[in-house]
Amino acid sequence: MPPALWEAAVVLAREQGVYRVARALRVDYGTLQRRVGTAAAGGGFVTVAPAVWAAPREGAGAVVEWSAADGSKLVVRLTARDRLDLERLAAAFWRRSS
Repeated sequence: MPPALWEAAVVLAREQGVYRVARALRVDYGTLQRRVGTAAAGGGFVTVAPAVWAAPREGAGAVVEWSAADGSKLVVRLTARDRLDLERLAAAFWRRSS
């Protein structure tokens, strides 16, 4: 696949998830995952808005997962009561993994 298409796939994978994009484009999941990780290790990360996340209703929650090119991973499980600055957490994770 041409480099410009891989770059577009990486952008989509950051927004929509690696599995979903790899499946839709019929590209190798592992290759796309590495490209997303390599691009992220260069200092980029997904900006979460608002910067402080709060679940919309009681009982709701989310799982946020970041993977670095070196194989390290950070998984955060949030409940409706959690308030966390994901942007700062992500920045610290990428700094540590680069």
